[in-house]
Amino acid sequence: MKKTLITATLYTLITAVLLGIGYPLLITGIDRVLFPKQADGELLTHNGDVIGSHLIGQTFIGDTYSTAAPRPPAPATTPAPPPAPTTAPPARPSSTASRPASPPTSQAPRPSP
Repeated sequence: MKKTLITATLYTLITAVLLGIGYPLLITGIDRVLFPKQADGELLTHNGDVIGSHLIGQTFIGDTYSTAAPRPPAPATTPAPPPAPTTAPPARPSSTASRPASPPTSQAPRPSP
């Protein structure tokens, strides 16, 4: 049992390091070698200063980019009905001092068998 737990923990740690750190670094390195301009986000420079990205703020010219469906008309507005009156009973006092004493019972105690 202990050997299985140690093996599972080591396998989990090795897999997390390889897939969580190693693989992203490998892919980023390959990307920077094969596509250096795109890997940095196609940055725009002006007089040596980075002023933005070519990918952000693209111009969309033409009707093909505005294909949203028309919105349905808004529902007619009517005033809300007045709230219904409450039928809750009046609140009972919470203090025993303000409650009236209960009347004494007239039954005699029962004899025990």
